This record gives sequence, C-alpha cells and structure tokens, in this order.
Amino acid sequence: MNILCKHNLLVTVFFYIIFIFFIQLNANESSDTDTSVIVNKTNVLAIKNLPNKEDLITKNIAKDKEISTILSDKDIADKINQINNRIEIDENILANVLSAISAQFATASYVLGIVGLIFVILSIFLGIYINYISKKIALMRDESKDLLSASNKIKNDIKDLNDLINSNLDKVFS
Repeated sequence: MNILCKHNLLVTVFFYIIFIFFIQLNANESSDTDTSVIVNKTNVLAIKNLPNKEDLITKNIAKDKEISTILSDKDIADKINQINNRIEIDENILANVLSAISAQFATASYVLGIVGLIFVILSIFLGIYINYISKKIALMRDESKDLLSASNKIKNDIKDLNDLINSNLDKVFS
C-alpha cells in the first residue's frame, strides 16, 4: 500500500509541476504578445480614426472661410498654430492612454501569474495532505484487521475453554 501512496504522490507532484510550467509559459507569452498585439491594434485603429493634420486644417479653414476673408494672414497663421497645438495635445493624450492600457494589461498578466502560482502551491500542499490522510487510513485499516483477527482468535479460545469447562463440569466441582 505504501508503494501505491508514494506512486500517487509522485504522479500528483509531477502534474502540479507540469501545471506550473504551463501557467508560467502562458503568462510569459501573454504578457509579451497579447499586450503588444492589443496595443498595436488599438494604435492602428486610433491612427486610422485620426484625421490628417492637413485635413483638419483644411476643414477648419473651410468652415471659417467667411471669417478668413475678413481676418488677416497673421490671424490665419495663429489659427493654424492653435489647431496644430490641439492636434499635438490629442496625439500625446492618445499615446499616454495607450501606454497606460498596455501597462495595465502587463500588470494584470503578472498578477494572474502570481495567483496561479499560489493556487498551484496550495494544490500541492492539498495533495500532500490527502496522501498523508490516505496513508493514515490504510494504516488504521491494517491495524483494525489485525485487531479483528486477534479478537476472533481470543473469542474462539474462550469458546473452546467454555466448552471444555461445560463438558467437564463434574470434574471441576469434585
């Protein structure tokens, strides 16, 4: 029985080690590739949705065509600079948001890796505890079988003595 328990313990530990290996492998791959893929897709979508600087300038100038005829060249140049500044600020905000999102994905991946490792360690300890309890139960079963056989032997000896005493009852009192 001890060989079976040791075998179960070894198999359990082997599977836990394999499980840890795959969790760490998955955590490393997900933190390296998934985050960059998501950020790259987000960058591509954000860049596709952003209009060109020239388009924005042209649209704003077209909207303000009536005003631009009244305004001087200096006012138009100031307006173009303001629009360029707004575009640069929006691009900086977008870059900061994307870097924050990628940092959050990396942190979440790291936390999941740690939680997975803690889960695996607790599972290993649970497996060791279960094997310990199964060994104790097997030992108790073997001891109870031995006690039962000893109890049956004593019972049979007492029964034989009782039969012997009852058969020779006359000799006992004489």
